[in-house]
Amino acid sequence: MSLLETTLNTRDLGGHKTNNGKITIFNRIYRSDYGKEPPNNKDIQLLLSHKINTIIDMRSIKDSTNNIKNYFENLEDFNYYNYPIEEGSQIPKTINDVPKSYIEIACSKNIKNILETIANSKNGIMFNCSAGTDRTGVVTAIIFMICGVTKDEIIKDYMISKECLKEKFIEIKNNYPDIDINIIIPHETYIINFMDLFYKRFGDINNYIKWIGLSINDKIKIQNKLLVE
Repeated sequence: MSLLETTLNTRDLGGHKTNNGKITIFNRIYRSDYGKEPPNNKDIQLLLSHKINTIIDMRSIKDSTNNIKNYFENLEDFNYYNYPIEEGSQIPKTINDVPKSYIEIACSKNIKNILETIANSKNGIMFNCSAGTDRTGVVTAIIFMICGVTKDEIIKDYMISKECLKEKFIEIKNNYPDIDINIIIPHETYIINFMDLFYKRFGDINNYIKWIGLSINDKIKIQNKLLVE
């Protein structure tokens, strides 16, 4: 289900219904995990053919035992940015803590930088964390809320990661039997409860935009990326 051969969870934010009846446009913004291997030539050509040449990496040094170096960092056809979200790099202690951790991700100091980069990128964007579920899922939900995507569509998109990463979850369960695998596997309640906490705290997406300091102009640019041909 991944768009790229060298990742498990690369997906397009296009094709989702909004509250006013629009459909988000394909090949403008991709969400992704971080592959175990460098992108092959087919993957690179697919991205470039759709002008997806801005890469936003949300991994922190905690995500790697070595370093945070990204495969795309030294590829001349791509613009690479590393905006680490520390809040999403650790496994929550319990399943009840997952939605709370998502709020922490939404309030990360680098969220503004990520959204500004998406808004002002000349061409298409791909953003990633490690597995493409939590930090990537939260940023995706925020982008969708900015664009007025329906709640059901936000939930549906979030849950696709469960299928994409099925084998990875089995591997984690086998290698780390002491970890509650249910904390890691996406559940509808996680994203639903996150949105409930989000609206309880901020009221609406406009208050959130104001709180993180994103300009109205950048908000409109993000909407235009996904909603205007």
